[in-house]
Amino acid sequence: MKIGLAGPVTPYRGGIAHFTTLLAKKLIEAGHDVQVVSFKKQYPAWLYPGENDKDDSPGRERVDAEYLLTPLNPISWYRSVKALLDFQPQQVIIPWWVTIWGPAFRFLTIRLKRRGIPVTILIHNTLPHEARPLDRWLARRALEKADRYVVMTEKEKGRLLSLLPGAKNIWVAPLPIFHTFKPTVLTQPETRQSLGLLTEQLVLLHFGLIRPYKGLGVLIDALKIIIDKGEKVQLLIVGEFWDEKTNYLKQIEALGLEQQVKIFDSYVPDDDIATF
Repeated sequence: MKIGLAGPVTPYRGGIAHFTTLLAKKLIEAGHDVQVVSFKKQYPAWLYPGENDKDDSPGRERVDAEYLLTPLNPISWYRSVKALLDFQPQQVIIPWWVTIWGPAFRFLTIRLKRRGIPVTILIHNTLPHEARPLDRWLARRALEKADRYVVMTEKEKGRLLSLLPGAKNIWVAPLPIFHTFKPTVLTQPETRQSLGLLTEQLVLLHFGLIRPYKGLGVLIDALKIIIDKGEKVQLLIVGEFWDEKTNYLKQIEALGLEQQVKIFDSYVPDDDIATF
């Protein structure tokens, strides 16, 4: 089957780009002819506070793609539709996770369907974790024209149906386990030593972007409760702060946890993930 795939792939950072890259590779391995249309620009600067949205680690998975789409540039939408139509796909898959892409993905879906090409929306998040009233409208407009939907949990299916009560053809496919990250050459004791961790204590890991909804503040409070009960535990916080870092530092200090918490405030490239 000829399948079009419109979404982020490497070298873009993050779980969605990683997932989409691996999806393209697995479809190709399964014998399908795949055309990937990816992003020329993933987010406007005001929506992405991170230092850089790309990861050029040499060990990252790669897939051939045309980098055409920009969320707020309608000219790029036309170019992307043309690239997909020139490929003459029998099916197009569009991942969905953030509403800034709502207008662009609605445009792609409508234009493709006019040419008789069915569109499947692969839903990571029906609505953003920190949704605002406008997000529901944007999500509804983006998703309502699709032919099929793939979600990864029954709970997400429920969220979709609460947004689109009449949605049909919803498939639940659990998130797969990835086996693509480069293993570390160090033993666990050696790794702990390199990170400044005690070898005999349990380590809790909070990994990924720090944002309010992730619950890091709750975890820090819980750490204090556990330690007060006599448990020997360390907390390792790894990832960029997209929330006010000083608030967490003050919380750690107020609870007297400076010796039990270590922070690596940066993005972790794919090649270094196994270390943590």
